[in-house]
Amino acid sequence: MTPTPVTPTARRLPEETTVAILGGGPAGATTACYLAMAGIDHVVLERAHFPRHHVGESLVGATNRIFDEIGFLEKLDAAGFPRKQGAVWVPKSGKNPHAIRVVPDKTFGGLDYTFHVDRARFDHMLLDHAETLGSPVYQGALVNGVETRDGRIESVQVQHEGETHTLRTRFVVDATGRNTFLGSRFRLLQKDTLFDQYAVYAYWKGVGRGPEETAGYIHIHFLPSERGWVWQIPIDDETTSIGVVTEKADFQRNGQDSEAHYAHHLARNPELSRRLEQATRVSNLRSEGNYSYSMRELVGPGYLLVGDAARFVDPIFSSGVSVAIYSAKFAAEQIAHVVAGERPEAEAFGAYETQMRAGVELWYDFIKVYYKLQNLFTYYLRKPEYRDQLVQLLQGNVYDARGITVLERLREDIRRIESTPGHVLQEGLSDIPI
Repeated sequence: MTPTPVTPTARRLPEETTVAILGGGPAGATTACYLAMAGIDHVVLERAHFPRHHVGESLVGATNRIFDEIGFLEKLDAAGFPRKQGAVWVPKSGKNPHAIRVVPDKTFGGLDYTFHVDRARFDHMLLDHAETLGSPVYQGALVNGVETRDGRIESVQVQHEGETHTLRTRFVVDATGRNTFLGSRFRLLQKDTLFDQYAVYAYWKGVGRGPEETAGYIHIHFLPSERGWVWQIPIDDETTSIGVVTEKADFQRNGQDSEAHYAHHLARNPELSRRLEQATRVSNLRSEGNYSYSMRELVGPGYLLVGDAARFVDPIFSSGVSVAIYSAKFAAEQIAHVVAGERPEAEAFGAYETQMRAGVELWYDFIKVYYKLQNLFTYYLRKPEYRDQLVQLLQGNVYDARGITVLERLREDIRRIESTPGHVLQEGLSDIPI
């Protein structure tokens, strides 16, 4: 479908709409793009004023497909963000980093690369793009309540420009990110105790990026602690995002503040330490905790959860924006079916939940297997019988898993290693259950 730009509606909040989208990040903005292209009446209610800071700068190749469909890919390509073609894994010893192209062809919107993005700028661009397609966007609009009748949401209460509004709506799409507005209100949130991770990150200038041919890749530096790693992501020609991820218990056990915790772990990978020797930190330190969770339900009478409001998993494979925009596409498609009278709401929303859970759980299973054999991951990437399917997963091809058998094959290998006394690879396995 080719999007046709139209003039956005006036900024006065309407009294009613077909779809109220709560949140204007990638999930909300992409939902709005698809609804605008389908001619479905909607509004976007974003509590912040963009641009605003957000973590999650590295994209996966499969996102290009969505950006191409909504007419955003050309703008993204022209914006000057660093091009991402692959990933580099740096062992905890710092020796012999392993690089791999994870966007090897032009099946992603005609490009053989994706992007690393400054999320403040990227998110703003995507929300502006939704407006060019005709989406009414209200920034500084705080949704602080919903009204229901017989369990169905009928309206949302919005504070906007000093006034309180009641917006009647047929459907609500919760794209409020990790604030999980409806998930919290309806007590749907379930904490994931398996991945209780803690991230501390900042921007730097002057970071060494390794050999020129892989300087634009995302770099994952392993740490000598279970599930510990550091991301290195180029944001522009000079700026690099550096983030330390460890188990939250590791942070609590050491008794350090965030600054000491960050500095301690940056020094634990020799190659990373070398790259930071001439570097200068140029931002305040930020932290993220309690960031892995699921929801008991992704849909209910009159509502759907998308993006981080629906599910958040460990960020090791940069899946956040991909989950956000694919969930937006699938949600908008099912809403369109209901509005057109093509499917009953319960059937359509049930199909959305099934589709999303299948894809996100594949991400989750991949992450579990990865952490199980973290120190052996590059060993398996080098094996021809595993490489192609692992690359497909790293690209974000998780919503059509037909033919993806690599995870079960890896589990079989892991079980064989664990059950063989004295196996040489046992030391490379963690204790995470798979």
